[in-house]
Amino acid sequence: VATLGELARLPGPALTGQFGEEGRKARAWATAERIDPVRPVHRPRPIRAALDFPAPVGQTQALHAALDRLVERALGRPARRGRSVREVRLTARLEGGGSWSGEAVLREPTAQRARIASPLRTRLALSPPPRAVEGLVLELLDFGAPATQEDLFDRREASGREAGGRSLAGGEVPPSLREAVKELKLRLGHSPLYRVVEVDPWSRIPERRHALLNFDPT
Repeated sequence: VATLGELARLPGPALTGQFGEEGRKARAWATAERIDPVRPVHRPRPIRAALDFPAPVGQTQALHAALDRLVERALGRPARRGRSVREVRLTARLEGGGSWSGEAVLREPTAQRARIASPLRTRLALSPPPRAVEGLVLELLDFGAPATQEDLFDRREASGREAGGRSLAGGEVPPSLREAVKELKLRLGHSPLYRVVEVDPWSRIPERRHALLNFDPT
């Protein structure tokens, strides 16, 4: 079958028997019994962040630090707000000409810097740029739903034990909460979070028993 006309002349029951529902749909389209609206594939506009080095860089540690800065810049772009990141690409401009690039599709969409940078760090380790790097460009290529907050406090460790509450009560801040505060500061310019501190628990006036202090662990 090379044309729609040839497809339309085939008996419907035979197509359905051979290809199931897809065969029935194909014949309906070929005979114009079914006309579906054409919907273009939407590819979101990439969000870019670039960094030029004052001198070519070849050290992995310096490239990792630059990558972290680029991820923070890209996450802070207004166009990214309200969306998590699904696919990223890092491109390096090499000394003497040429380029290097690495792409990564994240297992789960996220807005956390460490999770976005991690697969790109792996690319840099497994297949590093062949020469020193003069500049980097990070692109956020595809996006997902708004980032969830269900793991914000890291309530469970790998063993299933409650962890986040104890850490926070002991003065330690879970990494995921620290990253969330950084993102909020990038968006708003300040941390909008507060923590409840016990001041006068025996006071007869409820308002004096506790106080709200600004929470900014970064």
